[in-house]
Amino acid sequence: MNKTTNKPKTKWARAKRREGIKAWNEVPAPSVLIDVLSQISAPRAVFVEVSIVIAEAVLPKFEAKLPKDTRPRRAIDTAKAWLKDGTVLNGDDLVGAVWASHSGRVLARDVSYAAWTAYYAACTAHAAADTKSNDAYAYDATVHYASTTVSHAIDAGLDCQRAMGIIKKIGHKHFKFLREASTNEQAKG
Repeated sequence: MNKTTNKPKTKWARAKRREGIKAWNEVPAPSVLIDVLSQISAPRAVFVEVSIVIAEAVLPKFEAKLPKDTRPRRAIDTAKAWLKDGTVLNGDDLVGAVWASHSGRVLARDVSYAAWTAYYAACTAHAAADTKSNDAYAYDATVHYASTTVSHAIDAGLDCQRAMGIIKKIGHKHFKFLREASTNEQAKG
């Protein structure tokens, strides 16, 4: 699968792209940004990258309370390996991140959510790597897990504005038309 394809191929896609640009510039929440990326058919790798960066933003909360527990870090590293070279995901790292989230629950809600964020980042990569399922199903699962990663990061204490900044930065990196649309919108305002 080509991880960098991002040009709309149909009239419908071009219309969705126009709607997406408008939503991108007027977005009220991080989840809407994920929806916009989905509407413009962003490659699965974009959602994995968003999940990894978001999870890394809240992971220090977990590591500060449980510095010897490397399970959430391993889950994120598993997602990074897939993003880098398509390495097959290690299921043990997914399960480890779940158990780490339960360990964190004893300490504090935000610590537990930080571990869950790492788990969902790995799930995003796992769904993106799925070549056995229906392509639309795998894509929808990838989008769902990315959105869940973001919502858990916010539950772990990540500021909504920072989450939106992370998502927009990644969107701009992959989609020239989003970068240009944001620049044009800033020039108007």
